[in-house]
Amino acid sequence: MSTQSCPVSHSPEAVIDGLPPGPRLPRTLQSILVWGFRPATQRRWRARYGDMFTVRDRVTGDIVVLSDPDHVKQVFAGNPRIFRAGEGNAVLGPVLGDRSVLLIDGELHRRRRKIMLPAFHGEQVRRQESLIREVVDAELDEWPVGTPFASHPLTRKLTLEVILRTVLGVREPARLELARAALPVVADLTPKMMLMWMFPSLGRIGPWRRYWQRKREADELLDEEIALRVADPELADRSDVLSALVRAYQAAGDPTDDGDLREQLITLLIAGHETTATGLAWCLDLLAHNPWALATLRESLAAGETDYLGAVVTETLRVRPVVPSVARRLTEPVTLGGYRLPAGTVVLPGIALVHHSAAVHAEPRRFRPERWLGSAAAAQGMVLPFGGGVRRCLGAPFAVAELNLAVEAIVRRFDIAPVEPRTDGARAKHVTLVPANGARILLTPRG
Repeated sequence: MSTQSCPVSHSPEAVIDGLPPGPRLPRTLQSILVWGFRPATQRRWRARYGDMFTVRDRVTGDIVVLSDPDHVKQVFAGNPRIFRAGEGNAVLGPVLGDRSVLLIDGELHRRRRKIMLPAFHGEQVRRQESLIREVVDAELDEWPVGTPFASHPLTRKLTLEVILRTVLGVREPARLELARAALPVVADLTPKMMLMWMFPSLGRIGPWRRYWQRKREADELLDEEIALRVADPELADRSDVLSALVRAYQAAGDPTDDGDLREQLITLLIAGHETTATGLAWCLDLLAHNPWALATLRESLAAGETDYLGAVVTETLRVRPVVPSVARRLTEPVTLGGYRLPAGTVVLPGIALVHHSAAVHAEPRRFRPERWLGSAAAAQGMVLPFGGGVRRCLGAPFAVAELNLAVEAIVRRFDIAPVEPRTDGARAKHVTLVPANGARILLTPRG
């Protein structure tokens, strides 16, 4: 396909062959900065080099970061044969596995997504709501009241329990304990652990070697859970996501014992557990520091309305995007924003840059849920917490439902007050931005 299939930017300037300008730091330092997902650093680079700038990464090669919504739309609407998300995410291969739905492209991705998508939409999500509420209520019974605490570790525990019960469908107490011990370690990819992606030899020593040992234990546990589900005489009646996936794999004639399904479960664990937990912690932090929004939310819930609840969740994910960017690798040259980018370039739609742009959202750093209500929502700019196009996050409906249910339960049960004078800062954790100090809050029971 010629590059004419990818429309040229509206810029009247002549098209430039090559990459846009960017920082001239050593590649290793650029790698640390770009994968450290420091929003302030990327905002400085955008201010200096423009809406498109190039980062030279020693792991994935040349990366062109995008912050203009028109450029981002062009990437998400582009031909997936040219804009390859799987190749763009290849750095995650050692952890997720080469057949993860995040890492495959083309016809194989289309088939795998078609099999998996029904497990996260519509009736399947609604069937899980009562169990999610049950898990949330049980976890909230253990939350401290009357004393400051970091909410993020407890939201991680809560969302892990939701995954174990609703996604993996684990019921037996002994197996639940095994899963609680083994699976969080796999998702705990700190920047220190991610150094092994730049330096693979680290995997043979110290904490990196221990990580791979735990990863093998988690793989074995998931393989056992899949085998148990395949052999379950009540498989047809089970509502958990794993059971739905086993049924879908069987209906499609795909094997469930070759590691493919396990790699999808690892993907769901890492992509679903940490992201939802972090979104929930950010939401509590923002509500604590914006008591007027908390009061409005409580009043709307008391009146039996949920529109403001949805607006609070949407605005949280805009102000504090958990995944700050997504990647596509070009298989052919593409003209974008006045540059003819060569094949092999990785384009990186900057979700956080778009969400925080004054050209896209009025008062972009201010938490204003009402911007998503009624006619005001139609006038809002781009919001992309789950990516876009044919590679939009499979689990987005499930994550939004879980966030809504958890926030509602917490707000009905507790008053939320801030501990620090300002909302928490962000730090990188694998491909997400998490609260630097755990999003500390103070809960008091409501009368």
